[in-house]
Amino acid sequence: MLDFLLVSVLPTVGWAFLGFLVVFLLTAAAGSDGGTLSKEFPWQFRLAARMRTPVLVFFVVPLSWFQRLRTRIAAAPARPAGLPCRR
Repeated sequence: MLDFLLVSVLPTVGWAFLGFLVVFLLTAAAGSDGGTLSKEFPWQFRLAARMRTPVLVFFVVPLSWFQRLRTRIAAAPARPAGLPCRR
C-alpha cells in the first residue's frame, strides 16, 4: 500500500504543488504593481505588497466563499423527511 502511494500519488501531488506555485508566482508578478513603492521601504514590505494579490485570489476569496456557503447551509431550515420541497 505504501509503495503505491510513493509511486503514484506522491509525484502527482508534487507536480500539482509545483504548478500551483508557478501560477502563484506568475500572479504575483503580473497582478500587483510593486514598482510604485519607493526603494526606501524594506524589501520585506515590498515582497508582502507583491504577494497581496495572489493571497487574496487563491486563499482569502475561496475561504470567504466556503464560509458563506457553510453559513447558508447551516441557516437553511430543515424539512421533515417525505415532504416535498416548496418551489
